[in-house]
Amino acid sequence: MILPFLALTFSNCKQTDNQKDTLDIPDKNIETVELEERKTEEEPLRINQSPSLSEDFTIEYLMGKFDPAKHPDFTRIDAKYADNGERFLRKDAYEAFKRMHAAALKDSIQLTIISATRNFESQKGIWEAKWTGARLVDDEDISKTIADSRQRALKILEYSSMPGSSRHHWGTDIDLNNLNDRHFLSGEGKKVYEWLRAHAHEYGYCQPYSPKGADRPDGYNEEKWHWSYMPVSKKLTLLAKEELKNEMIQGFKGSETAKSIGIVKKYVLGINQECFKRTPLTVFCIFDDFKINSMPNFFYLVFIINIYLVLGCKLKCNALLYKRTSQLKLNKLIFLILLHLVKIIFHNYLVFRKLQLRILLLKTSEM
Repeated sequence: MILPFLALTFSNCKQTDNQKDTLDIPDKNIETVELEERKTEEEPLRINQSPSLSEDFTIEYLMGKFDPAKHPDFTRIDAKYADNGERFLRKDAYEAFKRMHAAALKDSIQLTIISATRNFESQKGIWEAKWTGARLVDDEDISKTIADSRQRALKILEYSSMPGSSRHHWGTDIDLNNLNDRHFLSGEGKKVYEWLRAHAHEYGYCQPYSPKGADRPDGYNEEKWHWSYMPVSKKLTLLAKEELKNEMIQGFKGSETAKSIGIVKKYVLGINQECFKRTPLTVFCIFDDFKINSMPNFFYLVFIINIYLVLGCKLKCNALLYKRTSQLKLNKLIFLILLHLVKIIFHNYLVFRKLQLRILLLKTSEM
């Protein structure tokens, strides 16, 4: 019994002044695990998962001024997940999608990525094709039917972003299966959309363009096909709120309308607020009515904390997270051992009495 306590006490998991409850993980390829301070007796102890890649977000990144094929945080999407093999996505968003894809298949739901990362130049091509009439909008050449530049821009903005303002620049957003809203109102399309509404949040994905209403009065029309990986896109949305200005949206035909339209506030930030209320979790622990009224109870509690902090830290916090590293098999083994130990303790209710420990493998909580 003393060993776990000593291991916890002399753990080499160092804490900084600014990260009192954060494990120090220098490797950029390892996901950070944070222990949030428990504020009330009712609140659970949470272990959160944050983006694992470089996170060196700049205005250039935000505006899509880079080549995803050469960016270290991006990867090519395998053709079995997309309509072709030339699409790119951030690695973290891609791994989450693959897990979601596998879960959907078990429910006989097929998810196919038909659009992913589009940098500034790709978005410029789409925008200017619509602006000049080379690409029809609602079966019309709007370069001829809409002379006023502001009104023409607003028409394109019903479903397409101005270059430099698209979430597709970020490598976090994907379009699935079909770009027609009617497709998702019946038949297989409806089944797909209902499944996504029920389960996408479990993998960090959310529908950013929900129906317009009191909570989302501005922005693009509803897009049932568009899903965003919020653990990363939330940070980029906040960066856009702080740093992106209407005057920066330029370099393409019709860009002079960006300021009068209010492109940043109404379109970049005009997203579904529900997306900000959810984030993926890996492990969720709840201690209810626990009282340290005996030494055995005390040491059992220390033992559990020891597993999370000491063992997890020595393995760079891989013990509780499935990772894309060479340690994957070891992580799974440790994870299963942990759950087995917890199961034994939980069922030994006569020993613990006042201790109710539940380990739930959840993937959502308040953001």
